Amino acid sequence: MDAELGVLQTAECVQGECYPNLYTLRGDVPRPAARWVHSLDVLRSFPADALAKSHGRSIVGTEAARDHLRDCRDVIAWTHDQTVRYIGRGCHHPEGASACGLEQLRRARVASRLAQ
Repeated sequence: MDAELGVLQTAECVQGECYPNLYTLRGDVPRPAARWVHSLDVLRSFPADALAKSHGRSIVGTEAARDHLRDCRDVIAWTHDQTVRYIGRGCHHPEGASACGLEQLRRARVASRLAQ
């Protein structure tokens, strides 16, 4: 965080403007979702006027930066929590993936933004 400029560099915690890659390809080091959520919570604790991301476009504006970090955090936490929930119910892929409700979460977020 550059306190003088108000710019927060998010490094690899925010993966652009798409759904985050929660799994690793080719047997690489796992990406534990709970630790990722915690890292985003740490980033959210900084008062940023802008986000400089390693992937994707920068985010300018205090509210936009706050909302972007919140949305990234929430989608990872939601996916983790719903995955654990449906595994506990005995679901397997693909029925667990469609049952977790990620599309409903996305629609609710879009609707809340349009209502503002």
